[in-house]
Amino acid sequence: MDKSQKLALVFISIGIFIGVLVLVVSGGGLQTIGQSTFRAAPGKQLDAARPMYSDTAQEAPVQSNGAPEPLVPPESSENAHPKESDQISRPSPTADAPQSPADKVILEARNALDPRTGIDRIEALLWTLENLAEISRLYAAKADLYLRCDPPDLEGAAAAASEAVRCAEEPDVRDEAGFVQADVLRQSGDIEAAQEVAARIVSGEGPLTAGKLRAGLLQAEMKRAAGDTEAAAAAYRDVMRRIAATQEPLDGQSTDLYRQAALNLVQMLRQSGNREEADAVAEEASRQLSRLRERTGS
Repeated sequence: MDKSQKLALVFISIGIFIGVLVLVVSGGGLQTIGQSTFRAAPGKQLDAARPMYSDTAQEAPVQSNGAPEPLVPPESSENAHPKESDQISRPSPTADAPQSPADKVILEARNALDPRTGIDRIEALLWTLENLAEISRLYAAKADLYLRCDPPDLEGAAAAASEAVRCAEEPDVRDEAGFVQADVLRQSGDIEAAQEVAARIVSGEGPLTAGKLRAGLLQAEMKRAAGDTEAAAAAYRDVMRRIAATQEPLDGQSTDLYRQAALNLVQMLRQSGNREEADAVAEEASRQLSRLRERTGS
């Protein structure tokens, strides 16, 4: 090998070495960037961490000075009233709360991808229980699942709702079962019977229960669907008034139902062109929700 060939070989070796060195350095740099944590700019971190809420479950956000912001539904929802069957929240056990066998099965049934899978789970447990309150709650949940079937099994829902009412003895269980029965009647097209059942629950004696409040919301939704906005507004306001005025212990369900009534009322008023009244309702509801959260500790 002559001198020129040796010199060429040296230059080639140096080039290879430099190329490898560049690859190693650049690879380490990319790995460092890939492992780094991107942080929001100051003032944006809290915004990025805030949860999103649906129209029927949105809480009045709190400003930095502690004052509640106006309770206003998104503008895009003004002309899109959700399906009535989706309007009224149902009681549902939470995974982190102490659960009875019925609570566990109801939670699993409502989370099942196929409603009929949930119905089968409920039926399997029904035959093992003797507690009438638990049996009523299971039948009520079963009726809801029949309504979720595609197409809805109205006959099965009606039979399950009737059993829920028959087994209910305690006031809260009885009112909840009655609400489910009224909703099944409404979705079956028997609006007059649904109104009668709902009115009976709302005006019934006994403590203010979640079932009474849901029945009141159902009344409002049926009036709204019929185009009677004045009666619907009165029904929404009655639900809000009863929750705010009660001296009985409240839980998170009451707060959710108050918020739902307020949001639907504000939305309806906006659709009717009564923006000033809608803003006034939203402002008062926001203040009231702050008080309710203090009472419930939520």
